[in-house]
Amino acid sequence: MYKVFQYIFDGIITFAPVIGSYPQIKKVIKSKTDVGFNTMRVSMNYFSAFTELLLNISYLKYTNYDNNLDFLNHNSRFFSLVLELLMVLLKIFVKNKYSSNKSNQKKHNKLIFLFTLFHLGIYLPLILVLKFKWVNYILTFFSITINLFSYIPQIHEIIKLKNSKSLSYISVLLDYFGTFFITIYMLSMKDVYFLTLLPVIMSNVSCLILIFTMIYYDFNYEVLYYSNKLCNYISDKSDKFVNYIKSIYYKYYPLKEDKETQSLINNSDDFTHDFELV
Repeated sequence: MYKVFQYIFDGIITFAPVIGSYPQIKKVIKSKTDVGFNTMRVSMNYFSAFTELLLNISYLKYTNYDNNLDFLNHNSRFFSLVLELLMVLLKIFVKNKYSSNKSNQKKHNKLIFLFTLFHLGIYLPLILVLKFKWVNYILTFFSITINLFSYIPQIHEIIKLKNSKSLSYISVLLDYFGTFFITIYMLSMKDVYFLTLLPVIMSNVSCLILIFTMIYYDFNYEVLYYSNKLCNYISDKSDKFVNYIKSIYYKYYPLKEDKETQSLINNSDDFTHDFELV
């Protein structure tokens, strides 16, 4: 029974990028424009997935497996990255077709090509032929840096447009929960390779910041309205509570009686009644 659940969990981890990317791709195709869907964000998403994939390939060299299930358990993230890379390539294809800025998209296409060529020509041979662990440290640092800054272009785009209507909430939320559960999955492994975990954690934090930015600009009025309402409610109840405490104190330790003190004493019963209703 445990193996069944393990296979299900591994399957969710593996296919999470496909499930998370589909709503965003569908939204761009339906609207026939990529306005608001930041090109730099997609490019950095490609850089991140490609770098993490190389890092996981390097990690495979240092691990021995007991059976197929053990191999799948340790490498669900690897297969997930392969699918994520394919889905990012699909996003790039869709953006090329519906791009609102063709020249900018072409520049990013060239940048992606040069990035891929550089990594395949430099890092991949070092990983496959040699066992230099310092290569892993470089890839980890590079991946963490990309994941840290990858959401900034999209956040800037939202602030500039003052809305995130071009983005799919479903995609962003699935992206967040996907990276969250991948973090849990990797932490549950017996011999987790910490260098492969750090980029995932950084991606999760950055995605959470993006979600809060989207909510703020899309529901700005509602957030401010209910925040003010909550603050006023807390302030009102705090004032009543302070007056109630004062009235109790004056009952047992009467000072020079004045109108304010007498008013507090008379209103103490009303305040108690208010709290009982709440």
